[in-house]
Amino acid sequence: MLALQLPADIEKRLDDLARKTGRSKSEYIRDILIEHLEDLQDLQVAEDRLRELQSGAAGTRSLRDLMKSHGMEN
Repeated sequence: MLALQLPADIEKRLDDLARKTGRSKSEYIRDILIEHLEDLQDLQVAEDRLRELQSGAAGTRSLRDLMKSHGMEN
């Protein structure tokens, strides 16, 4: 269980949306949190990968090798 306080203007917007759509405020908050957490996790993976590439830890592959590894050789 999580309790949070929202600024009045945000809560009013959420109330209006919930009333107009018939969905609960909790449903909207849950969906928003899930989507945002997924975005943050994707960003973290990308940043980690970039650091690996910049440090040389990930190594590099030629386009030909990459295509071959995915069955795209001619």
